[in-house]
Amino acid sequence: MAHLWKRTSAPVQLLARESVMSGLNSLGKRSVESIVTAEPADIVDILSEKADSSFGRLRQALKQCSQEWMKGFLKSGGLEKLFSCLRALSAAGGSRPQSAEPGQQGQGSPSLMTAVGLLQCVMCIKAVMSNRDGLDYLIDTGREQVKSLASALRSKNAMAKMQVVDLLSCLILYDPAGRRITLDVLQQYSTSRGLTNRFAFLIDQFRTEELPSYQTSLLALLNCLLKTERDQEQRYSIHSDLRASGFNSLLTLLR
Repeated sequence: MAHLWKRTSAPVQLLARESVMSGLNSLGKRSVESIVTAEPADIVDILSEKADSSFGRLRQALKQCSQEWMKGFLKSGGLEKLFSCLRALSAAGGSRPQSAEPGQQGQGSPSLMTAVGLLQCVMCIKAVMSNRDGLDYLIDTGREQVKSLASALRSKNAMAKMQVVDLLSCLILYDPAGRRITLDVLQQYSTSRGLTNRFAFLIDQFRTEELPSYQTSLLALLNCLLKTERDQEQRYSIHSDLRASGFNSLLTLLR
């Protein structure tokens, strides 16, 4: 899980715009050093929704960049662009149509490249959250990204979903607003899938996904929601929703 900063910079030498944009249309063609010494706005401009190596390079850059560069990235709409990529990659990761033969890839089927791109995109967002300015920015604007996070939970990629679940746990522990964002994401997912219980996704995922680390993340998120609720009526409401979603039977399986 991303490092948690408590809410409460060095200057970077920037390259001329002309040299940054000279024939390079993919971050995957750039070194990490050339990214963190470029104008953040130019990096945001060339960030593509295509599932290439861009996200891997950008993730490394986001982990190494200065506070000043991160501020420029956020000011230039970098986080919003990452969420736009997240929505596009999530939409591209649909399941195989029923008409497709087993072993064949349907038109909407996720390719390996798309799956990797989705995972790397989520990890870029987590890298932004490892920076205190990035985490504050996400807390302040997170309500606008609820649909994007919910769309990522609809992916078939368990590793990507695990990263999103860890991200939500981080938001809950960091700030009360993060808790509201997380509940909105779960509600948005349930609404989009025609589910009546806001926690149905978490319970169903634990029952159907076999990846142990993902199951651990799901339980950690539930624990964060329960432990951080201070209002007695709201806590009772959560417990009621969990019981209705089959949480008690899940606990029986864990024993």
